[in-house]
Amino acid sequence: MKFLLCLVLVGIAMTALEANESLGCQTLCPLQYAPICTTDDSGNTQTFPNECALRTENCLKKTNFQKTADGPCP
Repeated sequence: MKFLLCLVLVGIAMTALEANESLGCQTLCPLQYAPICTTDDSGNTQTFPNECALRTENCLKKTNFQKTADGPCP
């Protein structure tokens, strides 16, 4: 399961790198699986595979998710 998630993330990162080089967002993240729970300004929660993925998502999608806890969201 973790391996599949990593492959998906690599695919997303490679696509984002090609499509968003001009945005200045970091799009290549390590394949380390260290899930974190985050919350945005509206109270929505989302689990990210690591903090790099969180920063990338915030940059590319102009969101404001903040880490609230280590581990996946309940």
